[in-house]
Amino acid sequence: MTRTLARAWDNADARNRGARRVTAEVFRRYMLKPVGQPYDSTVVYIEAHYLVD
Repeated sequence: MTRTLARAWDNADARNRGARRVTAEVFRRYMLKPVGQPYDSTVVYIEAHYLVD
């Protein structure tokens, strides 16, 4: 099963929460803490480049 961030979220807040949740899952999978850096900068990058309003 392949997971992507391309889901049909209804609004920007839900989309941003979804991006944070999925990013945290990836960080946990690789035993990284989903707080502080580099998590915050990763979420900012994803929101800026992949989430279109």
